[in-house]
Amino acid sequence: IFKLTRCYLALSDFEKAQITLQELYSTSSEAAIVWGHSLFNELANLHSEIEAKLGVERITFPGTEIATLERSLKSVQLCNTSMICHEEHEAAVQLISKTLASVCINVQKLGKTSKDLLSLTERYIYLDQPNVALSALEQVWDLKKDLSI
Repeated sequence: IFKLTRCYLALSDFEKAQITLQELYSTSSEAAIVWGHSLFNELANLHSEIEAKLGVERITFPGTEIATLERSLKSVQLCNTSMICHEEHEAAVQLISKTLASVCINVQKLGKTSKDLLSLTERYIYLDQPNVALSALEQVWDLKKDLSI
């Protein structure tokens, strides 16, 4: 998959490169490469290269506190992906719940990260707790709170 992705990059077909690479970071794929895997750095580098070629805008925030928060959320996201791949759904729920409780900014400004934070509801569904999943989803979508989409 890496070689095919590089071929698409060489042909300047960045969208196909992105689609091809998604196979490796999709948690539903058997071929998924999670954090800690020996090929994870190569996956991350290719992903970054594709985003740069596609002109994906990264939202940058003034001040180091927000930048630190953004990096922290990305770390949580990577850790959560690893937990999901190892079917550690309860641990994933605890991690995301704790993260959601500590975040007090508008996650809409965090781009893709907000989608990953919503995986909390998916973890509750895997744990066969649909009512708790709904409650978590309602909390995130509450427009009166700082944490809203």
